[in-house]
Amino acid sequence: MILKRKLMKGNWRMRIILTLFFFLLVSTNLYALTKDEESFLWASETGNINRVKELLALGIDVNMQNEEGLTALMNASSWGHEEIVKELIKAKADVNVQNVYGYTAFMNASYEGHTEIVRELIKAGADINKNYEKGNTALTHASTRKGHIEIVKELIKAGADMDIQDKYGSTALIWATRCMYIEIVRELIKAGADVNIKDENGKTALDYAKEKGYNDITKLLSKGGQK
Repeated sequence: MILKRKLMKGNWRMRIILTLFFFLLVSTNLYALTKDEESFLWASETGNINRVKELLALGIDVNMQNEEGLTALMNASSWGHEEIVKELIKAKADVNVQNVYGYTAFMNASYEGHTEIVRELIKAGADINKNYEKGNTALTHASTRKGHIEIVKELIKAGADMDIQDKYGSTALIWATRCMYIEIVRELIKAGADVNIKDENGKTALDYAKEKGYNDITKLLSKGGQK
C-alpha cells in the first residue's frame, strides 16, 4: 500500500514535469520562423535591399514578427536603411506596430537619429505620440540620450505633444535639461513646451538646471516663464 502511494505520488510528479516540458516546447516554437522570414529580418537589418525586394515579390508577410515582436520595418528604421524603409512602406508595412517592449519603427528611428527615415514614417502615418510602457515617446527619445536636434524639430513641426509625461513624470523638456542639450531645450521652449510641469520628485526643468549648475539652461528656462 505504501509502495502504491509512492508510485502514485511519483506519477503525479512525472505528469507535472511532462506538462511543463510540453508547455515549454510549444511556447518556444510559437514564433518559430521560416528560413525566408529569418532571411527577411536579416536583410532588413543588414541593408540587403535586393533580398528584401525578392522576398516581398514572393509574397512574404511584410508585417511578420519574431518572438520579440521585431519587424523588418523596425530593423531598417533602427539601422538607417532608408531605401528599405521606403520599399516596406510601399508594401503596406504597418508603421505603428509595437514590439513586446512597446517600441515602434518610428521610436527606433528617432532614437538612432535617422532624420530622413523619421520624415518617411511621418508621411506614412506614424503615430508621433505613441508611447511604450515607460511612457516614453519619439520626442522623449530624440531629446534625451543622443540629443537629435533635427529630429526634435521635425517632431515639433509634425505636431508632437511636448508635454507628455513618462512613468516618472518627466517630459521631453525635463529630460533635455537633465541631459544638458541646450539647443533642444531652446527649441522646446520656443515651440511652447510647458516649463512648469513637475516630475514625480516635484521638480521642474529649472530645478534640475539649477541643481546641476547649468547656468545657460537656467537662463533659458527663466526667460521661458518658468517660476
